[in-house]
Amino acid sequence: VDDFLQALLSYDKEHIPESCLSVVKQEYLRNPDFHPDHVRTKSYAAAGLCAWAINIVRYYE
Repeated sequence: VDDFLQALLSYDKEHIPESCLSVVKQEYLRNPDFHPDHVRTKSYAAAGLCAWAINIVRYYE
């Protein structure tokens, strides 16, 4: 678990491959259910990851 959290914290948000961004945008960000508040009803941990993914893309753009 500690390694996973460290990987998230040290993720290179300055150099995300365009192919990864495209997949995240098309497969996740367009999905109305991919929102931390909605995901939180199923899992608090997943809601955190959802928020992280959304914010990484926003930061990169």
